[in-house]
Amino acid sequence: MGIMGAALGVADETPIVREASEIGKAMDPRERQRVLGQHAESLLVPAAVQQAAKWTDPAKKRNPKTVGQWIRSGIPGARETVPAAK
Repeated sequence: MGIMGAALGVADETPIVREASEIGKAMDPRERQRVLGQHAESLLVPAAVQQAAKWTDPAKKRNPKTVGQWIRSGIPGARETVPAAK
C-alpha cells in the first residue's frame, strides 16, 4: 500500500473529502439507495440507538436495499424487518 495509499486512506476519513466522495457515489444509480439510506439513517437515528439495534439483533448483519430499510436497520425491533445478509 505504501505512503501514498496511507495518505489516501487518511484523506478519505476527512469529513469534507468523504462527503465529496459520497456525493459522487450518489450520482451513480447503483449506489444511490445505499448512499441516501446511510445518510438518512445517520440524520434520523441517533448513533446510540443504532448501536443498540446492532447489539440486540440476532442476525447481526442486515442487507438494506431502500432508504426506508436503511432507517429501520438502525432502530431496535424494526431492524428485524430488514432482510438478513447472506
